[in-house]
Amino acid sequence: NKTVIGIVFYTGRHESDQADYSQPLVESGSTLAGGTVRGYVVALTDLNNNNDDRFWWVRKSNASYDYIVETYTNKDDWNGYANCQQIHKFVQNNSSSGWEMANFTAANICESYGTRYDWQKPFVAPSGTSGWFLPSCGQLSYLYNNRDFLSKCINKVKDNTDNDASKAHIKWFNTDWDYWSSTESSDYSDSAWIVKFDDSAERYTQAKGWNWGSGRAVLVF
Repeated sequence: NKTVIGIVFYTGRHESDQADYSQPLVESGSTLAGGTVRGYVVALTDLNNNNDDRFWWVRKSNASYDYIVETYTNKDDWNGYANCQQIHKFVQNNSSSGWEMANFTAANICESYGTRYDWQKPFVAPSGTSGWFLPSCGQLSYLYNNRDFLSKCINKVKDNTDNDASKAHIKWFNTDWDYWSSTESSDYSDSAWIVKFDDSAERYTQAKGWNWGSGRAVLVF
């Protein structure tokens, strides 16, 4: 009689995850007791409400997007949460210049997953978890590499969901869309890593101001 909010895709702490989960993304945010990681969970749905509801990585009010946040840049690591912590730090340090989390659309929408649309409300992150966040490129790649098993798990949840509004959105990653990671490019200050979920499994850097990206949230418990 519990609501399934996601699928566990890795147990324990990944060796390349450098995040401090005892520190919340926001002052009132949830944390893990002692920072101990038991596992990682991928959301059952994309962040998007529909095909046109896509977004950029970062964009300032003047439409500029060439900013270095100093997230991790290794496309294989699992530092999604640490990257989002760094984004919050950047916003805090530059708030006097008008920066806010809304400028970092992909990360901000991930963190508000469960509250942005009515159909998402059953999937709000429980207390005692990290809360939803934008995964790293390495975490997205791991999800792609295990797509056969994980997609079957998500489809099983979909088949046993009674909430029609939520059920319509429960599905595996869209193979026609490209998914933002929280990992910046080490070569281009205006770019971040994106992962395609089609047969190409391509990972590439895209301009942070490209407004046609998609997203899928993960959390740690």
